[in-house]
Amino acid sequence: MKIKIILLQNVPDLGDKDDVVEVAEGHARNFLIPKGLGILATPDTLRARDERKAAAVHTAETELKHVQKLAEQLDGIDVIIEAKVSEEGTLYAAVTQERIAKELSVMGYSVDATWILVPEAIKEEGEYDVQLHLPHGLEAIIKVIIKGV
Repeated sequence: MKIKIILLQNVPDLGDKDDVVEVAEGHARNFLIPKGLGILATPDTLRARDERKAAAVHTAETELKHVQKLAEQLDGIDVIIEAKVSEEGTLYAAVTQERIAKELSVMGYSVDATWILVPEAIKEEGEYDVQLHLPHGLEAIIKVIIKGV
């Protein structure tokens, strides 16, 4: 006898999370359900799955709008970082993604350091175009200006 279950996670050769699949009753009751891989597909569990999927879509759309707005705000801004410079003109410490993210935070922008792509370590005064790879495939380019103190 076959029964329908909702998969709670991806199961190889069976389906992906939230798929409704038909499996042998013994397989469902002895393996999938006890291992937390699936639950019985009842009207209540199907409704809960649909609500969860709708909430996830809404969250993704909201996040996309937020990231699009952030990309527009960031694109083309100047980030000025003051750093100690030796007499030879080199920085005592390279400017890293974390330092740029911290400065952006001070400016009011919430940016994860992993989004910042510094082509090579910034070790000298000057102006550098730095690319940001934001979620949802969006990008922005900022100008990082290093001033010696």
